[in-house]
Amino acid sequence: MKMLYKLRNVQHGFRGLYRVWSTEVQFPFQVLILVALLCLAAYVQLPPIEFAILLIAAFLSLASEVANTALERLCDRLEPGHDERIAEIKDMSQAFVYVASIPVVVIVVLFIAPRLL
Repeated sequence: MKMLYKLRNVQHGFRGLYRVWSTEVQFPFQVLILVALLCLAAYVQLPPIEFAILLIAAFLSLASEVANTALERLCDRLEPGHDERIAEIKDMSQAFVYVASIPVVVIVVLFIAPRLL
């Protein structure tokens, strides 16, 4: 019974990813950028530890986009009309995505860019 419960959790997780993928324009674009960065990292033969750091930062950035989407949908459900407090929450949630993406940019600048020059 416990195994069935765990499998359902996995199913819910994949359904959530599918919903984000199919409804958020930015998410597939971010995944495409991640794939391109990973290919670039492989091309420049990034050392395994640096590759792992890039991978962790990139997936945390994607996870922040998923969390942002969930929070925005919750806000829309709680207040379908415009509300300044909800708009502020959504702005902060989007800022979270931007802040979570900064390490990816830093890693590219520090680890990948020098190998391309």
